[in-house]
Amino acid sequence: MKEILQNIMSGYSFRTKVQNEIDGSLKVIQLKDLEDNYQRLGEHLTTIAEDAVPEKYLLQEGDVLFISKGANNYALVFNEDYKAVAVSAFFVLRPNQTKVTPEYLAWFINQSAAQRFFEENSAGTYTPNINKTTLMSLEVKLPSLEKQKQIAQISELAKREEAIYNQIKDNRALVVNTMLEKAIT
Repeated sequence: MKEILQNIMSGYSFRTKVQNEIDGSLKVIQLKDLEDNYQRLGEHLTTIAEDAVPEKYLLQEGDVLFISKGANNYALVFNEDYKAVAVSAFFVLRPNQTKVTPEYLAWFINQSAAQRFFEENSAGTYTPNINKTTLMSLEVKLPSLEKQKQIAQISELAKREEAIYNQIKDNRALVVNTMLEKAIT
């Protein structure tokens, strides 16, 4: 993986619990902020003062956030229009976009073969974690950039389809329950 990355670094290690600052302009991405099976950032991120974190830890558009702590070692792409920092539970992968698209890299990491690799090579007994050496030894298959974009696009469409289907299912259940409740009143 080393040949397809411009940089890899750990997220920022806060010395204390992250406290929300109302006037803060820097958003902090924590594991609790991930939604939809770790594939999307929530809307209510903690904010802190921008000068509380060294600039080198600020995320850039296209960075891939990899969850290195715990049993769910997934990745997602940071494509937000706000300043943010990831906590140390993440590795921040900055892909060389002449070789790999961020969306494809995140998709590849999230596939069952890569997840099996991480499961087999994790360290720690109580809280499994993936160290940098293990992450860097993941062999990423690289089709052409065009094919990478197509794969990522199809994957995104499939996620949207599933979200729409789940919303339809929830709405149908609500309608049925409402009708049943009206039937007994």
